[in-house]
Amino acid sequence: RVLPDDENERDKSPNSSLIMPATRFSEQMEFLAKNYKVVSINELVEHLEGNSNRFVVAVTFDDGYKDNLNHALPILEKYNIPATIYITTRFPEGDTSMWWYEIWDYLTNVESLKVNYLGRYESWNTRSFEENTGCFEQLRDWILSFGYSQQLELMEAITSSSDRKQYLDLCLSWNEVYKLDQHPLITIGAHTHSHPNLRHLTKENARSEILLSKRLLEEKLSHSIEHFAYPFGTKNEADVREFELVNECNFKSAVTTRRETIQSYSLNSIPRLSILPSINRQCFKGMLSGWQFLARDLLHYLNP
Repeated sequence: RVLPDDENERDKSPNSSLIMPATRFSEQMEFLAKNYKVVSINELVEHLEGNSNRFVVAVTFDDGYKDNLNHALPILEKYNIPATIYITTRFPEGDTSMWWYEIWDYLTNVESLKVNYLGRYESWNTRSFEENTGCFEQLRDWILSFGYSQQLELMEAITSSSDRKQYLDLCLSWNEVYKLDQHPLITIGAHTHSHPNLRHLTKENARSEILLSKRLLEEKLSHSIEHFAYPFGTKNEADVREFELVNECNFKSAVTTRRETIQSYSLNSIPRLSILPSINRQCFKGMLSGWQFLARDLLHYLNP
């Protein structure tokens, strides 16, 4: 997400890590434009398949937030930066529930929480910000252990309601996805339909999630969708089986959120760097140079 600085400063929730202040995002894009060759995802695939040793950068966004259009795109235009936006298709289809936002909203309005689901019983005090944060992190880990249908059941157990809170004002509509798709700087990719942890689905259900998002995007945009992003994207949510499924679904590329080098790459598991709002320019530059990975590997070698 990209939001004006004042809106970002007002958000103190764990979800604020999803938001890049517009000023900092603009500084980052200016830095990329001045110092690197920034390419589209199609150009990145061609680069990886070719013989060039040139260092290139690709910019991506996940989920399909409305601010990608309203706040990120003008900055991308200013510096002529191409980007890929991976769409969770149930959002433009009208289901804009997002458990990561709803859980936090719920916790800030209760003083305690008791949850009993599938034989597991948990309870928390939620009177302070620190207590809310700790509870949120535990609930996040719990909900990520399930597929979409069980996530809905757990949300009902948490909130004592089967009505999921909708965040229509945060999500792109089909008209807005189409508008972005028509822009020469933007490539639209698929991000599943319901944004589940694919590893906790059966193989057939995981395939259906991937293909439904692809089919809906292709029907709405009238062209093939060739690039995919795994929801959450760590090794806990996407691994060999999911990589093979993406190949079977005829995508040209798929991206993870694994913080790895791209030297030993596969086009169905391209690593990415998640850029947090707390990252300053020097750290941003260091991440691109790869020194953080070198330091991490060295520490692992010294302290196995």
